[in-house]
Amino acid sequence: MNERGYREKWWQFGRQGQNLYRALAPLERCVAITLVSKVVQPMFVPTNIVFGHALSVFAYDDDAHFGLLSSGMHWWWAVTRASTMRTDIRYTPTDCFETFPQPDLTLAVADLGVRRANTARRSCSTAWRG
Repeated sequence: MNERGYREKWWQFGRQGQNLYRALAPLERCVAITLVSKVVQPMFVPTNIVFGHALSVFAYDDDAHFGLLSSGMHWWWAVTRASTMRTDIRYTPTDCFETFPQPDLTLAVADLGVRRANTARRSCSTAWRG
């Protein structure tokens, strides 16, 4: 859309942002995936921040959804449906998430999410300590 289009239809984009922040209001954290990256890896992020346009933000704060979005099944689904930007994966929610068959979320999936998050946190803190 050109600059004039943005000026004339500013309210469309503002509404989408309002809906997102309304859905996030009761949550302390949510799941986010960078739209362009070498890997499709979700992260828990705080909800009291301003999100950039290059993120897909999910109003989930539970370990089961995190585990599902961290799974190899979701990764495979995303990379086989995503486009690319140079050599990076371009995660498009309409193709990668909205078409993803959502299985029943079990305690095992939630446990995977917790273990995945803890492993990621440990590796990040180790990297920071050097």
